Amino acid sequence: MSKRFNKPFAAGEKSTCNHLILQDSVPDTDLYAANVRVIDTGVLDDSLPLFAQSQLCPGCKLLPLLSAMPCTAVEVTIGDAPLSGLRAYAPIDIYTTDSPAEDTRLTTVTPGPRAAVSVIFLQSPDSSLMTSVVTDIEPDREWPYLLEAASFFFAAAVVYRFFKKWQRKQLLDSATISVDAEAEPLVAPLNSGPRARATSRIAAIDTLRGFSILLMVFVNYGGAGMWFFNHAPWNGLTVADILFPLFVFIMGVSACVVHHRPTITPDTTAQRAFRILRRSATLFILGSIVSNVRPSFARWRVNGVLQYFSFAYLVNATALLILPNPSSATTSLNDVVAGAPHTLLTLALMVLYIAIQQLLPVPGCPTGYIGAGGLSDGGLYPDCAGGAHRWIDVALWGDSHIFRGPTCGPIFRCGSYDPEGSLGAINAAALAGFGVQAGRIFAHFGDPKSRVKRLVMWGVACGSIALALCGAKTNGGIFPINKNLWSPSFILAMAALGFFGLAICYISVDVKKVWRGAPFLYPGMNAITVYLGHELLGDVFPFSFECPSAFSWFLARNLIGTTAWACIAYVMYRKKIFITVWSYRSKTTNCIPHVN
Repeated sequence: MSKRFNKPFAAGEKSTCNHLILQDSVPDTDLYAANVRVIDTGVLDDSLPLFAQSQLCPGCKLLPLLSAMPCTAVEVTIGDAPLSGLRAYAPIDIYTTDSPAEDTRLTTVTPGPRAAVSVIFLQSPDSSLMTSVVTDIEPDREWPYLLEAASFFFAAAVVYRFFKKWQRKQLLDSATISVDAEAEPLVAPLNSGPRARATSRIAAIDTLRGFSILLMVFVNYGGAGMWFFNHAPWNGLTVADILFPLFVFIMGVSACVVHHRPTITPDTTAQRAFRILRRSATLFILGSIVSNVRPSFARWRVNGVLQYFSFAYLVNATALLILPNPSSATTSLNDVVAGAPHTLLTLALMVLYIAIQQLLPVPGCPTGYIGAGGLSDGGLYPDCAGGAHRWIDVALWGDSHIFRGPTCGPIFRCGSYDPEGSLGAINAAALAGFGVQAGRIFAHFGDPKSRVKRLVMWGVACGSIALALCGAKTNGGIFPINKNLWSPSFILAMAALGFFGLAICYISVDVKKVWRGAPFLYPGMNAITVYLGHELLGDVFPFSFECPSAFSWFLARNLIGTTAWACIAYVMYRKKIFITVWSYRSKTTNCIPHVN
């Protein structure tokens, strides 16, 4: 698309360069790029240096842009190299000096989906510099596409529901079958016998896990290019930031539920310990494969997502095995009393994390530094991303084995940094510990009202502490909410979300039975298959294919890929195929459903 703009002038002003400015078609750049065209109408005698700073990066060192020359049009594409540091959904401030101050700020440009923005310089009668911002295309909007997608899936769910009712009625009328196989209860009462081991599950756990894994697939496939499906550059939260931690929380719930699962053949402590080690090692090996799909031993990444699961599971499953764990409810606070040793371990992990992060001396960096390094803090600490976090990873594995594409890279120019680093694994284990506490609620209380009440109480407590630690601000408080650091406030916020999410799913799926958990239930019962499959086959049709650069196409592609995995999980569910990583069996007698 092209459009011509006559250069505007103030009243009585005369141009020294009598010409029209032509805006060419918008270049095919990434979504949420700001294509800035700087135009001087001829009122400048000398070149004007320009500097830019994203509002997501307060206190950052300003990036120099090209100078605006008299009688010339200079185009700066914010979204492509070498200015990818400004590729963000937040507004971008443009300054006339390298010192960010209100009197030097020329204008503010808001990046939009493939929107070209022109900054036109004018001169007022008093010779002060003035600007006007013109957008030559109307940017796409995300919400209409999301609404259309939601409407489509809602309509499909309604049609499917009516079809199943019709099918069930036909079967009943023909006396072929009395009850549909899927109508079998997913939750059995406590102490219901050995059959519960094979058929009974707390469906809310599978549903919440399936929700996190399906949305994680959608995000990893691109999230339709929408900013809220991308990770926060440093501090703050987006939808993408909550999915992996929620998965870790649910793993803690599952570990506790499995620990209270009935068994027919008693196991020795050594046998159960071996199963714990085997499962942890399996997760670590699978994580190494996923983190190094195109293996290069010179740049072999040691840390990763499944590696976090491996460590968190090892710590918490071992604690469940060796720490005191009463199996019968004796008081109304039994979830607190019985879980006190494990809760103390969870708090000890968080204290250990804080101590290392705040007290470990890091060469060339302030002690306790938790900034993004690079351009942040005026560029004073370029190699200090995360302070102790990055230094520990470099010391353990070497810089060449650290993740090369962190979310802080485009905005902060932080260099190599691993968001699943070694220090953050400590807090990941703590988050799984909060999940164990949620699982303990199901183990020690059979009344749905008591379960929901305690889940909500724990959620309120964790959420309140998280808000206090971050000061209810993105960049404030003692510990800002930060997934890249797995900060204490982030862990508590994710624990609160896990408690609340589990309570909502439990009420709607297991108690009121107004929802069976579909379609999230099915991938939740084969989570490891869906996760590994989408990571290893992400570039294969139908999970991915070439499409034009537009929200509608990106949304369609990512929804097709995600829906394909949901369908695969459903077929596996119907065929009774459940692939899990090995887990151990317990000698306890409480009939708590097995969760993979």
